[in-house]
Amino acid sequence: MQSANKETATRKQELEALQKRRDVTRSAVAEMTQQLQEAKEKVAKQIETSSGKKPEHEKTRGKLLATREEYKVALEKFTEIQKLARY
Repeated sequence: MQSANKETATRKQELEALQKRRDVTRSAVAEMTQQLQEAKEKVAKQIETSSGKKPEHEKTRGKLLATREEYKVALEKFTEIQKLARY
């Protein structure tokens, strides 16, 4: 009779341990699901922000390239003037 009681107690403890592990696993899965959802929302927001800035970026890039070309021309002229001044 005592061995049956010990076996029942042992099974009860094992069952409780399994239930605790199950609960911990469930909470970990719920937490990971929440983190995944937050990450998806963050990425979606970043994509939205990025796509909104693209036309502005292209416009600014065009101005920058034009300014770069003007600078190159001005630098070439300046270099020629310096050469002429040396002679």
